[in-house]
This record gives sequence, structure tokens and C-alpha cells, in this order.
Amino acid sequence: MSFMSSTNVNPDALAVAAAHLENLGASITDANRAAAAVTTQVIPAAEDEISAAIAGVFATCAQDFHGLAAQAAEFHGGFVQALYSSGKSYLAAEASSAAALVGTGGPTAAQVIQLYGNGPIAENAFPYGSLKQLSFTQSVAQGVQILDLQAQQALSVPGNTISIYGYSQSAVVVSLEMANLQAHGVPTSNASFFIVGDPMNPNGGFYERFAGLQMPSLGMNFYGATPSNAYPTKIYTIEYDSVADYPRYPLDIFSDVNASLSTNHFYYHVLTQQQINSAIPLPTSGPTQTQYYMIQSPDLPLASAFRGIPIIGGPIADLLQPDLTYLVNLGYGDPLYGWSTGPANIPTQAGLLPPLSAFQEMPGLLASGTQLGIHNFIGDFTGTGPNPITLPSLSSIISQLEHPQTLLNSLIGHSGANSILNGLLGASSGSGAATGAATGLSGIVSASPATLGPALSATALSTLAAIPVTVGNTITEVANVVSNLASDVYSIGYVTADVLNAALISIPSYDFNLFLDGLLQAFNGEPVQGLIDAIGQPIASDVGLYPWLLNLWVGAITNPSEAAGPQSGIASIGIG
Repeated sequence: MSFMSSTNVNPDALAVAAAHLENLGASITDANRAAAAVTTQVIPAAEDEISAAIAGVFATCAQDFHGLAAQAAEFHGGFVQALYSSGKSYLAAEASSAAALVGTGGPTAAQVIQLYGNGPIAENAFPYGSLKQLSFTQSVAQGVQILDLQAQQALSVPGNTISIYGYSQSAVVVSLEMANLQAHGVPTSNASFFIVGDPMNPNGGFYERFAGLQMPSLGMNFYGATPSNAYPTKIYTIEYDSVADYPRYPLDIFSDVNASLSTNHFYYHVLTQQQINSAIPLPTSGPTQTQYYMIQSPDLPLASAFRGIPIIGGPIADLLQPDLTYLVNLGYGDPLYGWSTGPANIPTQAGLLPPLSAFQEMPGLLASGTQLGIHNFIGDFTGTGPNPITLPSLSSIISQLEHPQTLLNSLIGHSGANSILNGLLGASSGSGAATGAATGLSGIVSASPATLGPALSATALSTLAAIPVTVGNTITEVANVVSNLASDVYSIGYVTADVLNAALISIPSYDFNLFLDGLLQAFNGEPVQGLIDAIGQPIASDVGLYPWLLNLWVGAITNPSEAAGPQSGIASIGIG
């Protein structure tokens, strides 16, 4: 059971792109059709044979062009249909995963697919992507408004019940909608919720770890915890999900780096039924209508960073992973678990230090982890480890060096190798290298001055005729590059200013409030712990927040012209 590499796909964006391409293709086809008559029936400039021949050449070229244009249009149409189909396929896959998580009594896959097509919120928000899109807070507010309207419409039919599904950003929308339903007087028997990758997860969600933080420059509010006793709810979390399973003690640098490297937040749509069934129920405390489940991660993100190293990456990761796991888990409060083992329904903010008992366990665990890591490292080379490596034989390497064609095939593929060799030796498509070389040389040697002169003249004329078009295309391309560069520079500067605003104003303001909370705790009868928290809590929060802010800035500026935020899913309602 493992998580494979993933590609984040926005089905709505694919549909929009396909529609734009379809319109573009239609415009090009119309233009080609309009130009066909005047380009394929060229009138000779005079009545002599040369003029007629030149007109015939231009007409033939035009016919060839329109033939190629027709083939291109056919390919374009197929590509557009592939985009449409791909978007629907990804939508169906995510909807099936949602329905599997929801389980009995929730929306079916078909219902989720239907509702996904009318999703209320965008999957990304500033500072990820375009400056013109909504901020995160604005996007969430709009999503709550639309989701509430849909819920009320569904519940207006007597006997209807609703099941609401949310993932990531839409999990925030769904969590805030609970209060609206309560305000509308919707009974608990009429609504249920299913949430994955919840940023407002009470004990692990990033928005609860730093509840109360506001970043107006970035349009972000840290909303706190998802209500645990409002309606029947199931919340699934993947271990080490940096959004829904953030470390409780950010002073653990290993935990922070592991969270920064984790991509587990993007795997909920590919969870198998076996992984869902094997999820661990988490303990709760007091009255609650929410069930919490943790899906264990097969690999530690921090150790997985080494696996990309050729050949020895896997053994190095297996050598380090046991001890790194204990060091990372210490940031959650217990070196044996990659999540906070406190009650899952109790809102839990970031703390200063793990309990003393966790530190007392570390020496023995690190010793055993070192032994296990060495055993796995050796086993990977002997074939008995968790990830045995396979080394290429010396004979196969020598064989490839003796046959360049084979080596090129292995590196860039058969067709790519042929293209390179044929291009170097002058071979035509479909002919061998030697044959191509002989053909090219014999063609030049056998050419007579009588045939070579007109050919060179025609080539020169066609080259001269193409110069204005080439220059025009070059100018257009340069203008587009300059325009895009200016837009990117502006976007980067804008985002950088907003991030600096958050770093220099919003986070220090949050730190000051934590300091005041510690002083208030000291005045209320806990002088020692209160003073420790007044000084330590702001430091611990900064250790977690500033690297996160840096990571957000890097992600925003490396994709300044396109949406690059986390996959958010879309809030969906199933009607039963």
C-alpha cells in the first residue's frame, strides 16, 4: 500500500481550456476556408508561360497548405475532445473516491459527479495564481453563500436529507456551513458531512494550530476548528498531511521540514477502498457527533526526499527513515505516531514542547531505529531489504557503448535516435543512415548546372519571400515574451509585498496576542507556566509560520501567471 506520484488536475480548468481551444480552432478553420478561393486559384500576372507556371506553383502550394490545414484541424479537434474526456475522467475518479469515503447513506458517485460540475468555489485563490482572482477568504465566503443556497433548496423538499462532502479549501466552506444550517434550524437527522484533508481539523488542522491569525494582505483568515458536535460527520486525514495533520510542536525542526516536503494532501482522490477500510479511528473526549480517522502513510516525506538519488537513493532513505520517523513524530507529541494522540475533537493549537515522557523514550527508540536502518540498508543491496536495488550489468553497459544506436534508443527512444542520426547523415524518413548519406551525396554530385541553377533560384526566391513573414512572427514573439515578462515581474512584486506585509505585521501582531495570553495565564494563578508560554509560544509559532510563509511565497512566484495552489476539491451535496 503506497502513494504514487500524483498530478493535480482541475477538471473545470480543463473544460475552460478545451472550450477556448475549440473556439480558436473554429476561427482558424473559418479563416482558412475564406482564404481557400483566392489562394488556390491564382490568376497569372501575364499570359506568358512563365507567369502561368508561377501561378500554378503558388496554387499548388496553397492546395498543399490547405490539405495540411485540414489535417491540423482534424488533429486539433481530436485534442479538444481528449481534453473534454480527460476532464470528465478525472472528475469521475475523484467523485468515486468521494463516494467511497462517504460510504453508506451518503451521495452516490453519480450524484457527486453531477454536483461536481456545478461546484460553488474555485480550487485556487490568491496568492496562488492570477492577481485577478478572489482571495482565499473571499473565495470561501462566496462558496459558503452558494453552498448554503444549494442546501436550502435541497431541504425545501419534504423528506429530503443531505450529505455534504468537502476537501481542502471546500472543507473550510463545509465546516463554516454547519453554523448556517444550525441557524436555519436544520435538525441533525437531516444533514451529514464527510470531510477529507480538513485545514480546520480540530487536532491537526493548520487553521486550528494557529487559530486567530489573520493576514489581510494575503486575504487569509485562520478560522479555527471544524465543529465537532453540530451534525453527524466523518473526517479522514492522511498521516503527515501538512494541511490537516500539522505538527503540534513546531519547535521540532524535523517535523517542520517533513511537513514542508509532504505532498500527502494531494492523494485523497486516489485512495483505495483498502486504505479507507484500514483507517485508524481516533479517540475523542466528551459529547461529539464526529468520527475521526487517520490513514497511515507508508513513507516518511522527509526520507522520501532521498529516494530521487540514482541507485543509492533508496538504500539511503531506508537507512535514515526509522530514526527520522521518531524525530519527526516527536513534533506530534509521541515518537511512535505521526499525529497528535490527544482527543481528535478537542481544538488544539500549537504548543511549546512535547511531554517529558516523549523525550525519555527517544534514546531507546533511536538505538533500535539505527539497527533497523542499517539492516534495511544492507538488505537493499543484498535483495532482502524493503526496496532492493537492481544494478545494470557491466556487459550490458559495454554493449550499449559499442552500439551508439542502441544507446540512443535507451536514452531518447527509437524514433528520436533515428531522427538524430538521419539528420546528421542526411537520411530521408524511413531510410537507413548509410543509405541516406549516399542518397544525399549522390544527389548533389549528379546535379547538373542546368538543373541546379533554377532550383537555387527558386530556393532563393522562396527564402526572400518568407523574410517578411519571419520578421513579423519574430517581432510578435518578442512582444509576447516582453509582455509576459512584465506581467510576471509585476505579479512577483505584488505577491512579495503582500508576503512581507504578513511577515512584518500580521505574524508579529499574532505573536503579541500570544504574549498577552501568557501574561493573562500568569495573572490567573499559573505564574511559571504563564511566563514560559508568554515567551515560548510566540517563538514556537514563528518557527512554524515563517517557513510556511516562505514556502507559500516560493510557490506563488514560481507560477506567477497560472493557478498553482493546492488541489481543493469542490463542496458537493448528495440528496437522499
